[in-house]
Amino acid sequence: MPTVRTIIEGEVRRAVSDAAATSYLKIQPSDVTAVTERVVKEVGPALEHLTNAESWWRSRVMIGSIGTIITSAFGLYGLFAAGVTDGELYAAPIAASIGAGFAIYGRLIARKPLGR
Repeated sequence: MPTVRTIIEGEVRRAVSDAAATSYLKIQPSDVTAVTERVVKEVGPALEHLTNAESWWRSRVMIGSIGTIITSAFGLYGLFAAGVTDGELYAAPIAASIGAGFAIYGRLIARKPLGR
């Protein structure tokens, strides 16, 4: 199965080759590879992000959710270590962890960006 990067590269190569074939642009056919590599290098990461194709460790949703779970765990530990017995104080870090868990689940099953 082709990756987003290979699809982008193929489309950019086709477009640059078509542009090099026209007489009004100063792109030589021998420059197609260099131009394609530069365009893919500059545009590829943005397109991967827009299509939800970035790796999980590059996802802002994953990083934020994991950070929320870790800080909530420290908060729970602090409450427990301090001997707090009021259950209402435990609700916020537990709710934050549950919400972060749902965000991670949603990010892992997402197949296309919202609004597409």
